[in-house]
Amino acid sequence: LARQSKEPPEILRQRVTSKGGTTHAAITSMEQDGIKNIIMRAVHAAKHRARELGDEFGD
Repeated sequence: LARQSKEPPEILRQRVTSKGGTTHAAITSMEQDGIKNIIMRAVHAAKHRARELGDEFGD
């Protein structure tokens, strides 16, 4: 769905998350704790390591 939509994933997620519901509470809590930056750093670290491994072992 996200690939087919022209809207960003955040908007799609907002449309299916009930305000005041359990998922909304969890997402709000994680956002307050800075989860977005943590996940972004983890993805970048994995990407960097994948490049290193690719260089070491070939494509």
